[in-house]
Amino acid sequence: MTNYGGGWTLVVGINSQNRLHLQSSSVGTRCRGGDVCVVHRTNGVIPARKLDDRIIRALADDEGTFRVDVGPNKYTTFFQLPQGAAGFQSNCGGTSCARIITSHSYPYTWESNCKGITVGYQLAHDTHKVFDNRDYHECGSLWTSSRFSDKRVLYGYTGDGGKVTGIHSKLQSFMFIR
Repeated sequence: MTNYGGGWTLVVGINSQNRLHLQSSSVGTRCRGGDVCVVHRTNGVIPARKLDDRIIRALADDEGTFRVDVGPNKYTTFFQLPQGAAGFQSNCGGTSCARIITSHSYPYTWESNCKGITVGYQLAHDTHKVFDNRDYHECGSLWTSSRFSDKRVLYGYTGDGGKVTGIHSKLQSFMFIR
């Protein structure tokens, strides 16, 4: 993909009807050669497809930036793991997830709580998975990113009695890495 400076690889298609993107293994239709194909669609329902976490970590090993396009055509938010992409896990929850930083723009303007962008922030609790634009009050009060209210990416949320699917709340998305 050539937008946002190019070099992006599509690794997850997030369907609004399920939570299959939270599995660590590959999800979806196998293509020629046996690998999962993640399909980019600009309209209609995004099929739930995902590369295995080991593949995602290997592809993110260089820059390690994760891009989530909510929509399609709604908004884009970026994430990095300050300690490196090796900490990425699709099935982590809360403070067991790697620390993250976020940017709502490209070129990146990284944001974090009081811990700073070299350390990053932790997610709220186990019902919050992988990426979110807020922390869990680790600096004494709730920290939210500058565009939390209109460009939030809650990659996985398993609270609300299991009713929330896709990107909170019931949005479909794509995740790319570079």
